[in-house]
Amino acid sequence: MPSNAFLGRSFIVTGGASGIGFGVVKKLLGLSATVHVLDLAASLPNDPQGASDRLNFYPRTDVSSREAIKATFQSILEKSPDIHGLVNCAGISPRDTFIPESDEDFNNTMAVNLHGVWNTGAEYLRYISAKYPHDRPDNVNIGSMVNIGSTSWANDFAPRVRVNCVAPGITETPMLQKQVALGERMDAYNAAIPMTRLGSCEEIADSVVFLLGDGSSYITGQVLPVSGGLV
Repeated sequence: MPSNAFLGRSFIVTGGASGIGFGVVKKLLGLSATVHVLDLAASLPNDPQGASDRLNFYPRTDVSSREAIKATFQSILEKSPDIHGLVNCAGISPRDTFIPESDEDFNNTMAVNLHGVWNTGAEYLRYISAKYPHDRPDNVNIGSMVNIGSTSWANDFAPRVRVNCVAPGITETPMLQKQVALGERMDAYNAAIPMTRLGSCEEIADSVVFLLGDGSSYITGQVLPVSGGLV
């Protein structure tokens, strides 16, 4: 894509302060987009692409809270009345392990990973329905748990809105690095992947940007595995 492919377009990215979300933020800024980043973190790692004039950060935003999302969307729309896409990347792993150790861990994980997508997606689609009765903004969700919701939204809001889901395989993120620090063997991960290596956040972000772009204008309701062949 040319460096100005998204010039004049604005996007919302949840979970954009680290991992895949931060990779998406950097890609969008590199393509001249304006980006609104929602995250529970207090700060971003740095000023990606030196694009502070097009980067808007909303720290300590809890996507599991519908009221917090409503208030944040109001702030976003005051800065960017036209929003062209939403990318849901916010997600957690229970206490840095893949297996919840308590009901509280499980409930907290569901609140962010599932309800968070519902909260932001529903608020975005409500805005889109009123603002763009005939246009085609885009929504990209990350992760397997939201596949069914993505398909339902795609059917309900087509052709005005395209909704797709990227399903990453084992990806080198801060969350995974914590797993490794807790004793997981990296060579076991690599051996399970036909491409024999982990995916990078940048590679996942490339797929997200493709689905947000004009080149995917006839794609909706799809789940795109980006997994190095892991099934």
